[in-house]
Amino acid sequence: MGKSVTMIDCEAALCIWENMIETRDVNGPMDSTWHTMGSVAMRHAAIALAPVACAIWDTMSDDEQQVCIPYDWGFIPAFVGLVDWAHGIDWVNNTAAIDNIDEMRAAVLATFAECAPTPSL
Repeated sequence: MGKSVTMIDCEAALCIWENMIETRDVNGPMDSTWHTMGSVAMRHAAIALAPVACAIWDTMSDDEQQVCIPYDWGFIPAFVGLVDWAHGIDWVNNTAAIDNIDEMRAAVLATFAECAPTPSL
């Protein structure tokens, strides 16, 4: 039997999939991977990426999350933009991505640098 997922994981996977479809012909490395691997593998990639996206979101402070809102049109596109599509599905399925949550969180926030909250002193 396969791994069970939460509703939050499902929502994240759907948001990721929606962004992947939206940017398919624009994101060069992802488009290349898509053409090589096909839609089924890319749907599975969206599912595999969901727990990583959720883990990053969960490590963010409320202020950081506010910068990335809306989740589906702000945070998710920034996250999907960080995926190493040049290494294809192997990168997506690599659980090492989970080991770099803080690094990935910082990279997502860097995409919002102009409007990021200033730290309190």
